[in-house]
Amino acid sequence: MCNRLQSDITIFTQNDNLINNIKPNGIILVNSSLSPSAFWQSLSAEIQEKVIQKNVAIYIVNLDQLKSSYQLKKHTITALEACFLTFKYNKIYPFLNKIKKLIHPVDTSTQTHKKSLEKDMDFAETLLGKLLTNQGNNIAVSELPVDGTFPTDTSKFNQPHKIDLIPKWDADLCTQCGACSMACTHSALIITVVDVS
Repeated sequence: MCNRLQSDITIFTQNDNLINNIKPNGIILVNSSLSPSAFWQSLSAEIQEKVIQKNVAIYIVNLDQLKSSYQLKKHTITALEACFLTFKYNKIYPFLNKIKKLIHPVDTSTQTHKKSLEKDMDFAETLLGKLLTNQGNNIAVSELPVDGTFPTDTSKFNQPHKIDLIPKWDADLCTQCGACSMACTHSALIITVVDVS
């Protein structure tokens, strides 16, 4: 476990392992163009609850508003590293004060979403539910379906999230595997089984 973590918004909203790996009263710095309130709204009820339980402080910074690197004595550091330094060293290094003005706290005092339905909790314990919550490292190979098929009508369990990046479909690379429907953060891709006969 660690006290401070950095994340991209996409990783944060899709991966509750990030919350599991931070110590209580820790700090998470997220790169996002969303406002602090919009970011908090984009998180699932489960992630919001874990943040509140652990009393984790979340801060938003839009790295597009910063230089890609900064000079600190003889060392070159990334913009995200400079952001982390503002929490402790802005009095020692005055250039960090400008960066600190671009880091905004997220109000995590109240949960804005209700918990998922009970049937969602049942689905979360299935193989596909674990895969969709990035818990693949905890799944034994023997649990994977031998023929590679998964149940249909599972996109309803994907929690929609606001993200900065909209993926583009490349028909030449598509293998018709259906993984896009499972992974779509907007729950916009719904697979339909069609009998060709």
